[in-house]
Amino acid sequence: MQLAELFAGIEGIARPGTAASWDRSGLQVASFRDEVTRLAVCLDPTPDSVRRALGAGADCILSHHPLSLAPDLPRRLDAYHEVLRLLLGADVPLYAAHTTLDVNA
Repeated sequence: MQLAELFAGIEGIARPGTAASWDRSGLQVASFRDEVTRLAVCLDPTPDSVRRALGAGADCILSHHPLSLAPDLPRRLDAYHEVLRLLLGADVPLYAAHTTLDVNA
């Protein structure tokens, strides 16, 4: 499946315009990948959940919670930056559907 098709399908259910003003739903980490064959889903994009997804062969990750509500420069090494390192190193995109999905519940 094309990555753009997958994101369009997610956004058909979790519409970007319904996000809370403080939320960061949507694409969290970009990649050069066009095709997706294995999608992993998680609640939180923690280093452990991302490692497990990558270990299972995921080439795209959908999380409920965003990676961060306030992205930060890499001035310290923490879980946020470890997730970035893992995803960018594997060229795997991360997409979050947080409040955009909550409004459908």
